[in-house]
Amino acid sequence: MPANIAEGKGRSSLKEYLQFLSIARGSLEEVKYFLLLARDLKYLPDRDHDDINEKYDRVGKMLNGLMTSLRPHLKPKT
Repeated sequence: MPANIAEGKGRSSLKEYLQFLSIARGSLEEVKYFLLLARDLKYLPDRDHDDINEKYDRVGKMLNGLMTSLRPHLKPKT
């Protein structure tokens, strides 16, 4: 996820950056699934899962906020 954000920041346009932020959001959801799977398979205690999942939820909200704040700056198509 952080690598997607960094790669997007290095791109030449805001549109590309937003695309990579969207990919990062997808990666975040993948990690949340693997956390759930680890809990269900008893590799991760419920308490640890809940704590980590809550942190990922906060990161997701920050990522969504960043995306929302950048979208108005996209140049309209002509």
